[in-house]
Amino acid sequence: MENFSLRFAKIVGTPTGKSGSWVHTFSPTDEQKLSQRGHLLAVIGLDNFTGEGDLAVIGKEIISRLQEEYYGGLINKPFAQLKNAVNKVSQEINEGGDLSLNLGVVIILGNLLYAVMNHGSQLRLFRQGQLQTIFSGEETGSGYLKNEDVLLLGTEEFFRLVNQEIIQSALISSSPEEVVEILAPVIHGQADGSSAAIVSKISPKEKVISTEAPSVVESSVTTEKRSFELGKKLKEKIIALIVSVDDRLKKRLIYLRNNKEKNFRSQKTLFTVALILLVILGVSVFFGMKQRRGSDLTGQAAVLLNQAQAKREEGEALKTLNPVKSQQFLAEAQNLVKEIEALGGQSEDFLKFKEELNRLLVGSLREHELEGQPFFDLELIKAGAEGKDLLLTEEQLIVLDEKQTAVYEIGLTGQKSTILFGGEKIQGAEIITQAGDNLYVLVSEGLLRGGKLPEIKVKKDETWGEIVDIEGFTGSLYLLDSQGEIWKYPAIEGGFGEKQKWLQQKADFSSAVSLAIDGSLWVLTQDGQILKFLQGQKDSFALSGLNKPFFEPRALFTDFDSQNLYVLDKGNARIVVLSKNGEYQAEYHWSELNQAQDLVVIEAEKKIFCLLGNKIYLMEMP
Repeated sequence: MENFSLRFAKIVGTPTGKSGSWVHTFSPTDEQKLSQRGHLLAVIGLDNFTGEGDLAVIGKEIISRLQEEYYGGLINKPFAQLKNAVNKVSQEINEGGDLSLNLGVVIILGNLLYAVMNHGSQLRLFRQGQLQTIFSGEETGSGYLKNEDVLLLGTEEFFRLVNQEIIQSALISSSPEEVVEILAPVIHGQADGSSAAIVSKISPKEKVISTEAPSVVESSVTTEKRSFELGKKLKEKIIALIVSVDDRLKKRLIYLRNNKEKNFRSQKTLFTVALILLVILGVSVFFGMKQRRGSDLTGQAAVLLNQAQAKREEGEALKTLNPVKSQQFLAEAQNLVKEIEALGGQSEDFLKFKEELNRLLVGSLREHELEGQPFFDLELIKAGAEGKDLLLTEEQLIVLDEKQTAVYEIGLTGQKSTILFGGEKIQGAEIITQAGDNLYVLVSEGLLRGGKLPEIKVKKDETWGEIVDIEGFTGSLYLLDSQGEIWKYPAIEGGFGEKQKWLQQKADFSSAVSLAIDGSLWVLTQDGQILKFLQGQKDSFALSGLNKPFFEPRALFTDFDSQNLYVLDKGNARIVVLSKNGEYQAEYHWSELNQAQDLVVIEAEKKIFCLLGNKIYLMEMP
């Protein structure tokens, strides 16, 4: 869907002294920004305004800040940049405390969609005649769009006023302008002015949305009607046709009535009656065939089957755009299937439906059986070698061998290998990391910098508890302490500065096993929790869609270049992939993973490297 047309039409509510709404669309004229950041669609609702000043000015400022934060830099990936932008703007508004913000933002980049919802806003998708809510409330997510998809992005107040039936009927219209023409009267003149919505349609083989300057639609019901006259003429033709048919029907009825009075048993009357009977018979056969699917079931089982079919259809429609919700719908359908089985339902059509549902469920779980391929044997470097910790640098894999007290380097291309350093100085070392251009190993005396002349650069501190893991980021070192601290040693010229408490308050790290940093700090615990910290504070993070809990998780990997989190779930012999908002993405099973010590990932190349004893294995993601 590279050459697509994005058509849209907008609705905003009537302003009041305490509420207002805006719809904003923007496509940058800068080709680089357009290709890397895409098109922005946003709905904004402000309510409960008790402050001084002009509410319209605040609305415009929100739009300006949102656009500035999202398009202001090209370093982060689009989804991360969007979440940061929405969070920052929302936080700025909430700090004022004199109004309520309802914000929904969508980015369309090629055939990719990124969405961030805030305080009740919703994004609904109309695809192939099916209407689905794909994101709502505080949800974020991404997915793939298809040609002829229609998106409806709206504030909480909009969806409170306009019910599902009206929306479903309106979206059958051929253009966003016609949809808005139907929906706008419901919003007009309401007491709460925070209603806003935008209808967008993806169409093929047309020019891309115009890259005009930012447009702001302010309070009062306003629509873009670029195809209004065409729609109006079409409506007039349909109405004329209905009137014409109605007149002919009336004339026909009068004729039949008069004819009946003249000759009750005329051939025309008999023909008409016969025709009516044939129509009734045809309709009966049609509906009988349609309902046959549940005909062999009891009344209650047939009702449950209809419900299960609806859940399956919803789940299938969301399979690519919102996999988590898709899985939830399919699971609900499976529960209904179990209820039908408990009632003794075993019809042929039911069994066929059950088989199709199971196939969809397997696909929705995104479970893959992969076998690791040998990448490198550490004994080719040193006899008796056995890896303890694995590290990914720009072009190499680094392995810490506790048993042979050595650190190895293996090239990602060509697999050229060497011993970097070792000996008694790293006796007992279990953890290695990189900060800046140097490698650091945790030993009993502190943090040892590797090289030809290894030396202690950070002496062990008496306030340290048990250091579970260490990570380097932007030259500084971060130490995960099981006593509830993360110690930061900032990079300075020639070494590191004084120890700092990175956390603003202690956390429970008593069962922590792994640390990863991508700007945020991520901590994995033995009981399967993943904790997220940002700027020294615990940030909200929750897992969703995981079909089986973690069992003896061993390692967590992510980095600045990765969009996902990767968990080595040793007890279940799998690697689980999660988005950075906690949504389950996939899992990869291999029986040997129950022996794995560590993993690193090159996401762009779909490669996972696993350390198992004296060997490194490569797993290639599909």
